[in-house]
Amino acid sequence: MARIALMLFFALTSLKGIAGDGIFDLELIVIDPGHGGRDPGCVNRWGGVEKEINLAVALYLKGAIEREGIYRAVMTRQSDQTLSLGERARIANRYPPDKTLFISLHCNSSPNGEGRGIETYVFDLEATDRLAQQVAERENALEVIDPLRFILNDLRHRSAALYSEMAARLIQRALVSRLKAGDRRIRRAPFKILADVKMPAVLVEMGFLSDKVEQRKLRSKRYQRAIAEAIYEGIKRFDRELSAAHKGVARSSR
Repeated sequence: MARIALMLFFALTSLKGIAGDGIFDLELIVIDPGHGGRDPGCVNRWGGVEKEINLAVALYLKGAIEREGIYRAVMTRQSDQTLSLGERARIANRYPPDKTLFISLHCNSSPNGEGRGIETYVFDLEATDRLAQQVAERENALEVIDPLRFILNDLRHRSAALYSEMAARLIQRALVSRLKAGDRRIRRAPFKILADVKMPAVLVEMGFLSDKVEQRKLRSKRYQRAIAEAIYEGIKRFDRELSAAHKGVARSSR
C-alpha cells in the first residue's frame, strides 16, 4: 500500500512536470534505434534485419542534426548492443523533459505480408485498433509490464500529450511527403518505451520489412538517409510551430 501511495504521489506531482512555466523549448533530441544485440527485431526472408536498419537511420539522423548545430542529439545506442527498454528510458530521462524530444525508430512487419507504409505512434493505454495493439505487444514482448506503473505513466504523460501529438503529426507528414510512402497516419498504443520516458515522445514505424518492395528501400543507404532527413525536417517544423504558439500566447496575455 505504501508503494502504491508513493507512486500515486509521484504521478500526480509530475503533472506539473513538462514545462511548468508553460514553455517547452526544444534543445535536444534523444534518438532510440529499436532492438539491437541479442534482439534483432524483425528479420525477413530476404536478409533484412530490423536492428541494423534502425541503427543506420539513427546515425544518419544524428549526423543531420549535428551538421546544422541547432539542436543537440544523443543516441540510446550507437552500436549493435543489447539494451532493455528500461535502460533506454533511463538514458533519455537524464535530460530535461521540457527541452527534450524522444524518437524511437523501428521497422514494421505484417504476418500476411500485406502491410505497407509509414505510421507514427504516441503513447496511450488504449490502442487505436487491433493492429496497433499487436505492434505494441511485439515491441514490448521481451519486457515485464507492470500494469499499475503503466496507468501512472499514462497520468504523467497527459502533460506531454499535446507536444507528443504535434511532433508525431509533423514528423509523419514530412516522412510521407518526402518519401512518397503510404500514410498509415498517427496511431496510439501502449508502448512501454513511450510510457517510461518523461518527455514528449514518438515511435516511428518506418516501413514494412515483410513487403518485398518496401524492405528493399529500407535496406538502401539512400532511402535510410532520406528517412533521416524527413524526420529532421519534421522536428524543425515541430519547433517552428511551438515558437509560433508561444508567441501567440505571449501576445494574448498582454
